Amino acid sequence: VNSILTTFKLRGKDKEIKKQKGEVLELTKRVHQLELENEKLKHEPSVEPEDTNAL
Repeated sequence: VNSILTTFKLRGKDKEIKKQKGEVLELTKRVHQLELENEKLKHEPSVEPEDTNAL
């Protein structure tokens, strides 16, 4: 009986680990996308809107 409970606990932990690994993978992809976007923006010529009311 004890080994059955342990098996269920381990299965639950395995599912949780897989879920967390999936989240880490998605966040890693998002970080990479943002890094690429950041580099693109760094090398783009900046166009600031003119303020006609500026002194």
